[in-house]
Amino acid sequence: ECSQFIEPLSFLPIARFACRVLIGAGDPKQLPPTLSGPEGSSAGNDISKTLFTRLVNTGVEPVLLRRQYRCHPVLGTLAS
Repeated sequence: ECSQFIEPLSFLPIARFACRVLIGAGDPKQLPPTLSGPEGSSAGNDISKTLFTRLVNTGVEPVLLRRQYRCHPVLGTLAS
């Protein structure tokens, strides 16, 4: 789930396995990752940003599913 994987943690597997192609699966409209501790919410601290978010912000277009299978449609209307 790329949209919950904070950017610093994403670098290790990319570097370790000499990644040449990266496919990220996630939901750009999902809530951001939650970090506990003071460094997670400090002003100006970008540690909670995900690589997925950074790629989208730089112009990489996410491909969205045409149909979401998250929950029953009646429950989905409650959250909207």
